[in-house]
Amino acid sequence: TVYEALLAACTGKGISQTSASDSGFVTAIDDYVNGTNDMYWMASINGESLLVGANSSQIRNNDYIQWVFEAFVW
Repeated sequence: TVYEALLAACTGKGISQTSASDSGFVTAIDDYVNGTNDMYWMASINGESLLVGANSSQIRNNDYIQWVFEAFVW
């Protein structure tokens, strides 16, 4: 899943992350915490935003996963 890939990448690079393991909802990566200046962590697979939680988003070989910390407009 996208969530498992994030955990593996963070562990491999020694980067801290905070998330809900049941949903894969990421609240912080390193020192970047959701809600700071109205910015939030968002993920995509091959340029498409996730439609479900990161823990439910399946990936395949050669998928491109991107996490961005950006302003979210409500």
